[in-house]
Amino acid sequence: MENRLLYIFFWPLLLFLAASIFTIDVVLGTYRFSTLEAAVYSGFWITFLAWVVWDFVKARGISLNNKILAITVLWLANSAGVWIVARFAHITGLGISSYRWALLLGLIVALAQGTVWANTKKTKKRKK
Repeated sequence: MENRLLYIFFWPLLLFLAASIFTIDVVLGTYRFSTLEAAVYSGFWITFLAWVVWDFVKARGISLNNKILAITVLWLANSAGVWIVARFAHITGLGISSYRWALLLGLIVALAQGTVWANTKKTKKRKK
């Protein structure tokens, strides 16, 4: 997982934007957390869960050389992370109305990460 700092900052931004645009379907905040705090806290846990899945896949020796397979694994890992974090909304501050939102948010991040990978590889090739 290259560019982990981008990944850490992207989730809170995406959650904050989704909660601002789709106010009924994505909700951030509880009596304990403000919207911004819930976005950062939920983003941390989603990132952590996605890294756990990614490291597990790599430790099992599963080859992710195929770009479609890598994006699919990222999509499922991100979506599962969103769903798990949203199931504990009273603790994390993230609530979603349906599993479809978990799939959509996971897909957006997986595609963004695939774009970052492609640009990182191009930059590395230029430096050599």
